[in-house]
Amino acid sequence: MKTLTGTAALAGAMVSAAALTGCGLDVDGAKHHEDRSYTVNGAVTAIDLDSGDGKVEVVGSDSPGITVTERLSWSSEHRKPKPEHVTQGDTLKLRTRCEGNVIGFSSCGLSYRIQVPRAMALNLHNDDGPIEVSGLRGTLRLTTDTGSITAADVQTASLVAKTGDGPIKVSGKAAKAEFSADTGSISIDDIESTSLVAKTGDGPIKVSGQAVSAKFNTDTGSISADELRAEKVDARTGDGPVRLRLATAPTTVEARTDTGSVELAVPAGETYNISATTDTGGKDIDPSLRTASTAKHRITVSTGDGPVRIRPA
Repeated sequence: MKTLTGTAALAGAMVSAAALTGCGLDVDGAKHHEDRSYTVNGAVTAIDLDSGDGKVEVVGSDSPGITVTERLSWSSEHRKPKPEHVTQGDTLKLRTRCEGNVIGFSSCGLSYRIQVPRAMALNLHNDDGPIEVSGLRGTLRLTTDTGSITAADVQTASLVAKTGDGPIKVSGKAAKAEFSADTGSISIDDIESTSLVAKTGDGPIKVSGQAVSAKFNTDTGSISADELRAEKVDARTGDGPVRLRLATAPTTVEARTDTGSVELAVPAGETYNISATTDTGGKDIDPSLRTASTAKHRITVSTGDGPVRIRPA
């Protein structure tokens, strides 16, 4: 194990406090701040980060090497954060801890802004705060206990984003994409994926783009897809509407809700094997759609309480 060395500086030495505040690196309630920046060279090809409070921002760059900017924030001298950065093999590990116990409110946090080569693999965890990444090409695993996750302009073989409480917003390419929120919305914009999975306990799912296989599930919340191109679509919600507008004819579609309407739009010109059921609500299947029980494009739609509508896109 090798401990890295870097130049630590107070506010204004390498990165100004004003610039960091503009990047959203402050921790609420903090009275004291300290800014540190350092570079990491050598054979580091991955980052493993486990943060506490504060924002984590990682930006892909065409430049070699890694630049880390830390902002320490604390309200009591007994709770000043203790950042650590070490290399183990080819992995840079970033950790922070807050020492001491203080009666009453006392903030302690560490925020990061990290510039890395685009192809670097990342495993980032933030206890209570957002994670933002952009312009990256390596494999990504992003998790928070409480905090939003944003991934923009990514191109990766694998992207996993999970949060206990917070929204997830993603755009780009990910051959394998898995998104999960216990409480919070999931917004997937213009995705390109082979296997796409999105699950939320309480919150809506909204998606556009293309995938070979797409699975969406919510306990409570709507599911909507706009101009989605997918061979297989499976959308299920316990309480909420399902609205799917498909730009290409799917091989199979399953859309189910216990309580809520189901609206499906599929390209005209193909023949569909359609099964639509509702316990309470009307069924409206546009007669202009060609149907046959032997058709290779299969559609299964059901709702316990709500109407069903299937029409040409």
